[in-house]
Amino acid sequence: MNGLQTTVVLGAVVFAGSVLAPRLRMATPLLLLLLGLGLGFIPQLRAVELPPETVLLLFLPVMLFWESLTVSLLDSAGSFRRGISDPIALGWEDGASTVKLAARNQ
Repeated sequence: MNGLQTTVVLGAVVFAGSVLAPRLRMATPLLLLLLGLGLGFIPQLRAVELPPETVLLLFLPVMLFWESLTVSLLDSAGSFRRGISDPIALGWEDGASTVKLAARNQ
């Protein structure tokens, strides 16, 4: 398969997955993952390789830009607070239990 055929096939699968996911009451990323795994069994598509620079320079900025437009600021703030406070609280609890065990062993 040449590059244009591969691009058309992959684009059609992504489009079909995006359209079918809501109808199947399934998360779109999950359906796309399953379709991608299925495409991996097609012998002509097994040889498709992308250089890492292509992913970093072409796909990653587009995904980050899209997420920056669609993310909820309230959800992000809550996730950030949980991401900061939970490890600190767990660390304090672990430290306190370590002190208690050390005192008990003496």
